[in-house]
Amino acid sequence: MTEAGARHVTLVEQTPDAESDSKSWQPLSRIFPAQAKTRARRVLSANIFFAPRSYGGATIIAEQMTRLMAQASQLQPFVFTSLPVANAAPYGLFRYEVNKVAVIGMGLPDERSEYFENPATIDIFEAMLSSVAPDLVHLHSVQGLGAQLAESCRKAGIPFVVTLHDTWWICGRQFMINNHGQYCGQTRISTEVCAKCVDDPVLNDYRQQWLASMLKKADLLLAPSKFARDLYIANGFDATKIRVNNNGILAPAANYRKQTGKTLRFGYVGGNVSIKGVTLLARAFASLNRSDYELKVVDSQLHLGLRSFKPDSIKIPGTVTFIPGYAQANMDAFYSGIDVLLFPTQLKETFGLSVREALARDVWVISTQGGGTVEDIVDGVNGTIIPLSTDEKYLRQALSDVLEHQQRFLEHRNPFKASIKLCSDQALELQEIYADVLKQASLSQASAAGQPSVIASLR
Repeated sequence: MTEAGARHVTLVEQTPDAESDSKSWQPLSRIFPAQAKTRARRVLSANIFFAPRSYGGATIIAEQMTRLMAQASQLQPFVFTSLPVANAAPYGLFRYEVNKVAVIGMGLPDERSEYFENPATIDIFEAMLSSVAPDLVHLHSVQGLGAQLAESCRKAGIPFVVTLHDTWWICGRQFMINNHGQYCGQTRISTEVCAKCVDDPVLNDYRQQWLASMLKKADLLLAPSKFARDLYIANGFDATKIRVNNNGILAPAANYRKQTGKTLRFGYVGGNVSIKGVTLLARAFASLNRSDYELKVVDSQLHLGLRSFKPDSIKIPGTVTFIPGYAQANMDAFYSGIDVLLFPTQLKETFGLSVREALARDVWVISTQGGGTVEDIVDGVNGTIIPLSTDEKYLRQALSDVLEHQQRFLEHRNPFKASIKLCSDQALELQEIYADVLKQASLSQASAAGQPSVIASLR
């Protein structure tokens, strides 16, 4: 973990009878000493990945929220995550710190990484709840860790919220991409339709029912977009218990400026994956009878000395440049070097961080009607929204329009960039949500105990 970039790593060894005795996780007391009588309220977040393994948008959000809360709130954050068994024995624990936040990593065997329930995690997580004694738990992406974490919270009487980062809770393939690699297009999920797509229809029926029961135990569900909220409501979840908490992005640096290019520069960050629209993009550019542009394609594998794109993967008339992936800390350099971000996704997504990152940096965005991805695009003002279609004619027309008026996009400034939510905005909103949930939980507990509630006293 130290070599991977973590600081302050502490090995927590299992006692010999850990597998048979759920109370044998006493070493956790060495990580979390006895609590003072007065202390800050504690929030325990759970996510399948966490720094230094920063994979995916959900992980970025979980990391930024804990960082900001540790810096500027009265809450004390803790994190529960997974580690590869190369770094921790199966279901063994490490403690390390990221931005002064205590992180407990659990060794997770590879074959469990996609599981929706994981009984082996129950005793460990319940021991953590006992040792950390959080006032509230926030579940992010918990595949591999197992959705039974919800049951453990409810059993311990600890209020908890769940962020619906994607469609994992309602789709056996997580992103509503069918076994042909295409967006399934459902709104209300039908297990009969899913039966033709998943490997084990009987198991999927059980999965759907069981995950729904776990999710309905939450005190509150958080959706990163209106699209995501509406989708879960359409699938039977209580609208009064789902609140939109838009994801935030890191603001551009105070000295951020767009670099001037000789020709119009397009950017693509979706990877060499057809469902993200790379083949649609290639067909659209190839059908244009002009080459006065550059396409910058981000290949995240280049940092590892590998390639996800071959040099001739995208054959188009214009110049194609493959560049290494960027991190949150150096994204300004990428966006200042492009004029138009292409986001031709072929599925409806719950958010779209890169779209907001571009909009906040005066980069025009061309996006398909991809659900939550377009909620901050004002068509014709700061971006272009095209139909969600495999027909390249819509993207070709959008590209042609941009190329016909290049100067406009070279000099573009987004008049609505101040409305893009920043990480700091999301963290403040999240603190208010936590306070509301804790207040409601306190009222419910008082009512259950037969004590007069604040509401009752007002009658």
